[in-house]
Amino acid sequence: MRVNYSELLSVTLVTVVGGLYADDWLVGASILVLWLIWKLTMTRDGMFVVPMALTFQWVQSTIGLFYLGLFGRSVVAIQRSDWRPMVMIGLGCCLTLAAGISLGLRLVKAPPVGEERPEFAFPFKLLLIAYAVTVGGFGLVVGSLANLIALRLAQDPRLWLRFHGYSVPFLLLSGALVYGWLRWKEATALF
Repeated sequence: MRVNYSELLSVTLVTVVGGLYADDWLVGASILVLWLIWKLTMTRDGMFVVPMALTFQWVQSTIGLFYLGLFGRSVVAIQRSDWRPMVMIGLGCCLTLAAGISLGLRLVKAPPVGEERPEFAFPFKLLLIAYAVTVGGFGLVVGSLANLIALRLAQDPRLWLRFHGYSVPFLLLSGALVYGWLRWKEATALF
């Protein structure tokens, strides 16, 4: 990670001004973590996939903080929870992921910029298994911790039934579509 003096000065200035404007040191720390994410995960080939993915995670952790700091209005999640430790944990997770990816990039020798790369990085079956594991619980309320938190904050017992009224048919429909697509791929031997 190479840092020049002007970049370090600029980041320090933006971090301090952001923290002072929002009157919260956590805003400044969030800006610093975002900069570190981009510095630690940048690759030589200019692919921004990993920094963008971690930036998405960073936004998920800090959007309420910036909304409160910039507009002075708090959202329901801020009013009903102890949100500061959650933001700090989210920032710590983003920074830990960035540091781990940076270490991995240093340990694994990357191919030169102009070198040909394989058309597929992973076998198709492995990607299907990863997709199934990722999406497996999205039709049920217990498939995501965010679903449980949102339904608990709503404090409406009928909302569970309404949630499953939409999610279970969607799960069944998408499962049937994926099953049909896999059977078609198997029949046409394109696998």
